Amino acid sequence: MSQAKPRQYLGALRAALAAAKAANASRAAAYHVLPNGISCKMDWAGWGDPWYDASPRQQALMDVLQDLIDGGETEVPMIALKTALRLEVPESEILRSRDNMGADGESGYFFDDVMHALYALDAQDTEQVFYGLIDRLMQPACARAGLIAR
Repeated sequence: MSQAKPRQYLGALRAALAAAKAANASRAAAYHVLPNGISCKMDWAGWGDPWYDASPRQQALMDVLQDLIDGGETEVPMIALKTALRLEVPESEILRSRDNMGADGESGYFFDDVMHALYALDAQDTEQVFYGLIDRLMQPACARAGLIAR
C-alpha cells in the first residue's frame, strides 16, 4: 500500500498561507483602535439597522471575527485575543483603549469594539435568515398552496 507524498500539496498550502497573510495584512491596515473621546456606542450606532453600512475599520474587524467563527471558535475571550493578534493590534493600543471614554461616558475599549462587531454579525445573520424565509414564502408554489388551503 502506498501513501501519497505530502510534498504534492506543499505548493497549495503555501499559496493558501500567503493568501491568508495578505488578507490579514489588508485588514490590519484598515483597522485601528478608536481614538480617545470616541466610544464604541457612538462608533457602532445603528449596527442593528437593516442596511447598516460598516466603515472600512468596522468591516475589517467583522471579517476577522467571521473567519474565526467559521473556523469553529466559540469562546469570546479567545475570539478577542485571536482578533487582536490577526489585526496586529499592539498591546499598548489595547491598554490605551481601556482609558478611552466618550463624552457620553461610554467606553472605547477594544473588547467592547469586538462585542459590538459580534452583535452586528449576529444581526446580519438574522437578517439573512429573515429575508430567506420571505423569499421562500413569496415563491409561486407557496402562494398557490396558500390559496388551495383556504
